[in-house]
Amino acid sequence: IGARAFYRHTELTGVAMPDTVTSIGDYAFYACSQLVDIDLGKGLVTIGSYAFDSCNKLVNLKLPDTLTELPQTTFAYCTSLTDVQMPEALTIIGTSAFYHCTGLTSLTIPGTVTTIRASAFEECYKLESVELPDSITEMGSSVFDNCLALKSVTLPSKLTVISDNMFYYCIKLESVVIPDSVKSIGNDAFAHCVALTSVQMPANLQTIGQEAFYNCQGLTEVALPDSVKTIGIRSFSRCVNLTQLNLPDDIQDLGNDAFSETKLEVLTIPKSMTEIPNYMFSNMSSLKEIQIPDTVTSIGYGAFSNCTSLKEVVIPDSVV
Repeated sequence: IGARAFYRHTELTGVAMPDTVTSIGDYAFYACSQLVDIDLGKGLVTIGSYAFDSCNKLVNLKLPDTLTELPQTTFAYCTSLTDVQMPEALTIIGTSAFYHCTGLTSLTIPGTVTTIRASAFEECYKLESVELPDSITEMGSSVFDNCLALKSVTLPSKLTVISDNMFYYCIKLESVVIPDSVKSIGNDAFAHCVALTSVQMPANLQTIGQEAFYNCQGLTEVALPDSVKTIGIRSFSRCVNLTQLNLPDDIQDLGNDAFSETKLEVLTIPKSMTEIPNYMFSNMSSLKEIQIPDTVTSIGYGAFSNCTSLKEVVIPDSVV
């Protein structure tokens, strides 16, 4: 079936393909707004990009066992889609493949999938649960961005990077299991996850990106492993109930405003730090005690501005 073969054919309500069909071209059924039922047959090998984009009355989807990859935006904006059966042969779920499929409530990803690309399930507002197999080694940015109903996730055991915005604004996400294989948590990865109450940081974590946990209002305690070297700008800012957090001894890069608007009362700056940059600890209104090591040689402009509970600071002789 060629590209744009039934592009915007709004009179179509059902499609049944013979097993001889092996390929569906780009935009083949794009915006067939009355399409309710499709039978993709048993011989389909490739589906083009945007093939069923904006088929907003499509309810059920069974992908044939011969299909190994879903390209970009294949079923985006299929807003009535409630049931998706993925084949065991599937290895790649493409960029925005199910973007804004607002009727999906649950997903089971088959154990053959290795890659989920950027925004694959972004804005699936009703998605409550998803099963991610350990076969997955790569997940792109914003995969579950704005999945407003998602409550819990166990990430695959071989994943090494939590990409930027992966769970951005998942406002009902309460818990996430992060495997020890993860070394990096990207920018805004969990930003605005206001219901998130606990995160067990992986043992080999090295980098926490900018605003990674920004406005996670449910977080009260975070234990960072000694392997962490970088904490990005505003990474825990506006975690308004955060009362306990440790700074690893070997941290090398600590971003400005990393802990602003938290309830942290005590912080010990590790000896690995030689300077306190501008505004690093600003707006920490609950901070009562901070210990500065004698490795620090400079304190930047506004470093402790608006730390209204801080009564006394001992500045080491090393500061010039």
